[in-house]
Amino acid sequence: MSAGKKRVSFGFSKLLKKPKVILPALKPAETINFIKCVENNSVQVFDEVIEDEEEELVIPMRLSSRSSDLKPKATDSSNNPVLDSKKPESLDELAAKELVAEANRLQTEEEEASTIVVPLVSNLPSGEKESTLEDYKSIPIEKYGLAMLRGMGWKPGIGIGKNAKIVPPLAQVVRPKSMGIGADKAVKY
Repeated sequence: MSAGKKRVSFGFSKLLKKPKVILPALKPAETINFIKCVENNSVQVFDEVIEDEEEELVIPMRLSSRSSDLKPKATDSSNNPVLDSKKPESLDELAAKELVAEANRLQTEEEEASTIVVPLVSNLPSGEKESTLEDYKSIPIEKYGLAMLRGMGWKPGIGIGKNAKIVPPLAQVVRPKSMGIGADKAVKY
């Protein structure tokens, strides 16, 4: 029976071929020459190299529009903030205040019931223009985040937060190839 049947077997062999990487030769930095004029089949160029100095972009932070931030603070004659000093009140004074507050509340409820207020969509603040496509194209996307941080008061070389110290970023360590995600490296003694 085994003489009449042919056996087929499969085998795999792994061939490791190292990729042949040819590093490109470093090209010298190209200089840009500006044409001054073309006369008598010759081109005259400027001798000076004009470099554009890019100033750092800053996108200013918008001011808060909350009503609690817009309320003026109570100050005395010397422009010092006044602390609310509440003295204990008698029972008669408390009862009188409650009666006046109740009367005012009932009166305002009647007025509000007859008046319906529709909230309006906030318009652009006065003096500001609407952003256009050219505004978005003028700021490169690579510099947008730093420009936002500068607008919030960040400066390079100065830490942020309460302690204002510079914290170096954590270096990513590559996990060994055959080690699992939660595994720790075995310490060899």
